[in-house]
Amino acid sequence: MSIPERGTFTFDYGTFVDTPLAAWPNGYRELLLHGSMDHKELAVWRSLIRPGDAVVDGEANYGYWTLVASRLTGPQGRVFSFEANPTTARRLSANVAASNGGNVDVYSFALGAEEGTAEIHAAADNPIAGHASLHRHEGWQWSESVTVRLARMDDVAVTDQWPQIRLIKLDIEGAERSALRGTERIL
Repeated sequence: MSIPERGTFTFDYGTFVDTPLAAWPNGYRELLLHGSMDHKELAVWRSLIRPGDAVVDGEANYGYWTLVASRLTGPQGRVFSFEANPTTARRLSANVAASNGGNVDVYSFALGAEEGTAEIHAAADNPIAGHASLHRHEGWQWSESVTVRLARMDDVAVTDQWPQIRLIKLDIEGAERSALRGTERIL
């Protein structure tokens, strides 16, 4: 199956807008053919999340799991989606808007154990931008380093008056432990 370089497409849980499809051929092929991906993980999410629940997607990338959570929680639910890379956060926001994700709040900063700033490193060899990290990984070719805000999830939850959280997904390229230290109150 040939995948175009870029495109907009709708799958079971939402729409990706003007996305570099060829950068992640296996994932997009699965979405295009089956309407979803990561079927075992998706089954777990479907068993855990109910309409009206609140979910955190820590480092959402383009928003696949954000859009899944948005659909599963429904209009009365809430999804708090974090993406530190500013370029990827703009694409995430566009995907949420195109998917009618009115129950999604997008935060364009990183999660950590304390307030401050951090440098993220984006991989030049992966235009999907999923390979951005607070930690420089050996073997990755870096295109840029960007200084981003770092916040504790607990503080954001209090400031924005979040409801009780049902599920937290963290996929932060090695910074999960730091983010978890910032969730003591929530947990």
